[in-house]
Amino acid sequence: MVGYMDQLMYGPIRTKDWSRQIEGEGGKWKAYLITENANDVEVGENADVVVLYAHGGGYTLGHPMVTFAIFVRWIKYWKTTHDANTHIVSVSYGLTPEHSFPSQRNTFVQCYQWLVHEKGINPSRIAFAGDSAGGNLVLISALHIIKNPTLLAVPPPSCILGISPFVSGLSTSMSWKLNSEFDYISDYWLDARAQCYLRGTNLKKDDGAVSPLFEKSLHGLPRMWMCVGDCEVFRDDVVAFARKANEDGVSTEIVVEKGNVHNYAVAWSLARNGAEKKAMKQMGKFIFGETCNQ
Repeated sequence: MVGYMDQLMYGPIRTKDWSRQIEGEGGKWKAYLITENANDVEVGENADVVVLYAHGGGYTLGHPMVTFAIFVRWIKYWKTTHDANTHIVSVSYGLTPEHSFPSQRNTFVQCYQWLVHEKGINPSRIAFAGDSAGGNLVLISALHIIKNPTLLAVPPPSCILGISPFVSGLSTSMSWKLNSEFDYISDYWLDARAQCYLRGTNLKKDDGAVSPLFEKSLHGLPRMWMCVGDCEVFRDDVVAFARKANEDGVSTEIVVEKGNVHNYAVAWSLARNGAEKKAMKQMGKFIFGETCNQ
């Protein structure tokens, strides 16, 4: 039964018609399938693309269904504009402080392996996507996959979409200084989240395993699309990451949206000047190509 808070998050859409929970063998991982008539279809069945999604929240907060209403809008819009059937699989991963690195990465990769090996979905039909910490998670998961092809026995996905992704554990770039009064992410908040996330490891905040901006090489990653608000503290780091990816031979598009703050593409109430709808259109074009019906 959908409660009051769920209704605030999900809106008037009937969640039982558009989603169902799925899980790996023995409950190793859990996720939600979001698509029309979700209870009547198998994951990937007749889907043009399966978006494997990681939610944000600094690895401390959040839920795989928190952007459920946004997912439904994306699915409906891409159906209209591209005649595309989209399945979104939003992964439930462990949060800190109970779960630290690499727990979240392992969960995400296990779910991806299940899609490929158990459901028989070709990686060419799978996209990784995530916002904020989820954007970090999809990037470090993809890097882990391409660096360990024999161990993980799965190729990378067709593409990656990063929404205001966290790419650096440091708060030293100029946009941290310029945008701290506009954005709602603080250096104190980032540092506290990083300490919880790295608890029990020997990793530093600028280790490439957790901060992909500092990864030695990004070669081998699939094509990427990223967006960031020009009022975000993360702005310069995301721009630097996109530049590095292109220099390393990874086709990467980046959108710096004027007048917008962190996570504007999924936090629609915070978006300005129609930026959230522009992002939806841009993501559809990136995944499916030129629009068909608009």
